[in-house]
Amino acid sequence: LCFTQFPESAFVTTYSATNGVTDSAASGTALSTGSKTYNSAIGVDVDKNPVASTRELAQAAGYATGVVATYSVTNATPASFVAHVESRYLEDKSAEQFVEADIDLFIGGGTRFFKERRDGKDLTEELKAEGYTVAYDMAELEGVTEGKVAALLAPNAMPTIGQGRSKDYLPGATAKALEVLSNNSKKGFFVMIEGSQIDGGGHDNDMVK
Repeated sequence: LCFTQFPESAFVTTYSATNGVTDSAASGTALSTGSKTYNSAIGVDVDKNPVASTRELAQAAGYATGVVATYSVTNATPASFVAHVESRYLEDKSAEQFVEADIDLFIGGGTRFFKERRDGKDLTEELKAEGYTVAYDMAELEGVTEGKVAALLAPNAMPTIGQGRSKDYLPGATAKALEVLSNNSKKGFFVMIEGSQIDGGGHDNDMVK
């Protein structure tokens, strides 16, 4: 595997600070920040204080950054690299922090948390005002090679492959992310890419997902 050929490697345990059985929020926060926290926490420590993620550190150092997922971008793992909220279930709040984060690119589901919110806000308009290309289908990004990108491709989770999602989605979204982020910074980029439906398939003992 290419991972075994990397010149540097690191190890992290992902059980939570309060439970030997972790969840995606605590484990995502462990992966993104190196800090253990309680189950359901997103980017905060056990005292609910924000902890900087590797993505944020990369952004501060001048790298382009992005996240790609097959679930909602505000779901636990991708959100752990962008947001700081006390509960993974506060996805409306996480979405607001995506707007504030000045992240270069995010691709996945989650339209409802940006555009169909309980508070009536349309965060996609705020994204457009900040210079983002907002897309609702990967085809809309065909000619986009640089700049800020927010692709919200499903109300919440993307459909699983068993539900009809193209097997080309994740490779295509990854290729687009690499293209845009490479062009956004000559210094380099940081990107978190999650095949999110593998998790759901594991929970359900469903290999098709």
